[in-house]
Amino acid sequence: MTNVDASPDVSETGFIKMSHYADSLEDTPGGRDFDAQDDDADELSSELQRVLIDEIRARPFRAIGWAAAAGLALGQYVSR
Repeated sequence: MTNVDASPDVSETGFIKMSHYADSLEDTPGGRDFDAQDDDADELSSELQRVLIDEIRARPFRAIGWAAAAGLALGQYVSR
């Protein structure tokens, strides 16, 4: 369904208002940069991955035991 009564000027004005509102959202309050926060989160997750890989390489049998225990617990939970 289309709105036949709406002129292009009205919809264009609404689009421009929406565009200006979206642009104002990019200017974050307090000078916080959300892209920088996203980069920080990526850095933390990669650091966590490095730590986990180092621990697994240092103690492979312990890692296999934890994986087996988690698989057993999950299997018991799902089967009920």
